[in-house]
Amino acid sequence: TDVFPPQQTPRKEDLMMETGEYFLNEQERQTRKKIAKYEEQKAKSAEKRKEREKVFEAPTAADTNEAKKRTREEKSGGASKKESALEMANRLKAKSSGQQAKKQKTAKDLLL
Repeated sequence: TDVFPPQQTPRKEDLMMETGEYFLNEQERQTRKKIAKYEEQKAKSAEKRKEREKVFEAPTAADTNEAKKRTREEKSGGASKKESALEMANRLKAKSSGQQAKKQKTAKDLLL
């Protein structure tokens, strides 16, 4: 529905003229680049420092509650883990003796 084509994007020189960088000599351009790069490095290093300091913060009450829940789940879920370990031991024992381990059929397997 537009009658006119989209506006042309400005050239690199046009952008430099708008910021005033076009009229600087080479040494001033280089110093501006170095300063900008230094500022970026400073911000990034501060961010990484904060990330590293998070390890040393004391855990919140929510974190400790989650840890307690996880330990309770591990204790209650231990029986099923032991069963799977027993099944694996039986399978390995059968494999080493050269027999195929018989898989027990469950109700889920019997239903189509």
